[in-house]
Amino acid sequence: DYGMTFTARLNGYGVLFINQNEDMAVTLRSGAYPWMNQKDSIKKIIFGEKVTLCGNYAEEIGLMPDMVSNTATLNSQAKFQFCTSLEEVVIRGKYLQFSTEEVFWGDTALKTITCDEDALIEIEGHSLDDTPWYHADGYRMLGRTLLKYNGTDEAADAIPDTVERIGGYAFAGNESIRKIVLPETAAEIGVSAFFNCINLERIMIPASMTVIEEAAFRNCEALNHVVIPAGVTSLGVDLFSGCKALTDLVIEEGNTACRLENGALYNRDTTTLLWCMPTISGTYRVPDTVTSISVRALAQCPELREIDFPDSLQSLAADAFGENPSLTGLVVSADNPTLSVEDGILCSKDKKTVYLCPRDRAGQVQIGDGPTVLLPYAFAACSHLTQVEVPDTVHMIMEGAFMDCDHRRKMRGHA
Repeated sequence: DYGMTFTARLNGYGVLFINQNEDMAVTLRSGAYPWMNQKDSIKKIIFGEKVTLCGNYAEEIGLMPDMVSNTATLNSQAKFQFCTSLEEVVIRGKYLQFSTEEVFWGDTALKTITCDEDALIEIEGHSLDDTPWYHADGYRMLGRTLLKYNGTDEAADAIPDTVERIGGYAFAGNESIRKIVLPETAAEIGVSAFFNCINLERIMIPASMTVIEEAAFRNCEALNHVVIPAGVTSLGVDLFSGCKALTDLVIEEGNTACRLENGALYNRDTTTLLWCMPTISGTYRVPDTVTSISVRALAQCPELREIDFPDSLQSLAADAFGENPSLTGLVVSADNPTLSVEDGILCSKDKKTVYLCPRDRAGQVQIGDGPTVLLPYAFAACSHLTQVEVPDTVHMIMEGAFMDCDHRRKMRGHA
């Protein structure tokens, strides 16, 4: 019993019951949960009807008790990892969000998870990746959330019509599916829901859709046609990176989240560049309304040769260019407050961060004193370089900085 906030009881049959105590809203912010000292004894967990959030997200967003009416929030250390005897989880509430990816890691005996058919459960697939329940054939449903599809049908068009949310990683890595028709009840697509569905060619998104989260379609290499409905009000970043066949993208009239202009996807007021389609070639002049360029926004344009950056730009994602092999021209004015070009290399204005070396650069490159960070893919695909001299000021070389380069041969002057 935690200070008249919530109650956790483990009985002699291995049943752990967690619920709100009294008529209070609860946010537990620190301290390890004592049931983990007896995790080998836990066979069943019952979440009471007033437990709504499990994980650390409440703490991250500053969620306070008076913001959650008459509910209990377990966060920070609220995990149930490596409970190897856990076989069953029962959720009694109408809504429960697990906001970390590790909640049920290592629970290798978990075969049954049940909740009310009207419940909305939010949990990322990685949380259940070690459980037999998650890997059973067919659709893995929890209430109104589709958590996982393990089928092998080319057309996954029999998704239950009660689904409201496609959970994070629900279809990730499924190489059998070529077409998906989401039901008219679906309103949300979770993080990386279709990540690495490399043979997926088409997905039919219903008018009921309102939210499409980060990286939802990343690395869907065969995806060639997507329509974003007018009702979608929230789009995550990195939605289509790796979608090298996506040449038919349609934004329905009336959409307030984004717009498509000359092959480039922006937020509605054209202040954020979200993604450039593979069809963009030659020189791309970023509109002077753009203040930020998102993750991998320019990564999937094999014929893009030159980028002209506006002085309005305030933020450039670390891996905005990905491993794009064709970029050879980088145009930045002297008045740009964010970027500069030093010896042909794109850097931050203070010269401490190296973004990109033109892919056709040949021979030797000597990075001047001052830079401290080489960002992902900064020298990727620079196959004509023979040597890169890195100064001692550089203390971080990020993953992929020398992808497709023999950096052991080409780097000098840095341990």
